Amino acid sequence: MKKIALIRSEYYHNIMEGLVNDFYSYGEKNDLDYQYDEYFVAGSMEIPFALKLLLEKGEYDGVAVFGCIIQGETYHNEIIQNSIHSQLAQLSLEYMMPIGYGILTVKTEEQALARSIGEMSRGHEALAALESIFTIFDKQDA
Repeated sequence: MKKIALIRSEYYHNIMEGLVNDFYSYGEKNDLDYQYDEYFVAGSMEIPFALKLLLEKGEYDGVAVFGCIIQGETYHNEIIQNSIHSQLAQLSLEYMMPIGYGILTVKTEEQALARSIGEMSRGHEALAALESIFTIFDKQDA
């Protein structure tokens, strides 16, 4: 059984609920035998820090991260999303840990809602990415 840490922002709570529900739904539909532990952070900017703390414990086979960054009137969102993307990629490689990426970067809250609920939800993509990585490495280890 794989052990997965799920780190989710509490900002845009309704969007996070949709993404995370889709994440779990994908696991159920595909009969994935994973154990999940959820961790909550204030916003997307705190995800890399929480991830580093979890990775140092060495208790997980994979991590899924969920957040939402919506474009505002300035380019502040670009600074945040670029910083987060870079830090997550660096941590993934440093700790050789697969990360299922579920951080939305959108122009409007309407776009975020569309991508978090229903057919367009992107929550399942984070678990699908982890599953594909596990499958590749399980085949190599066999």
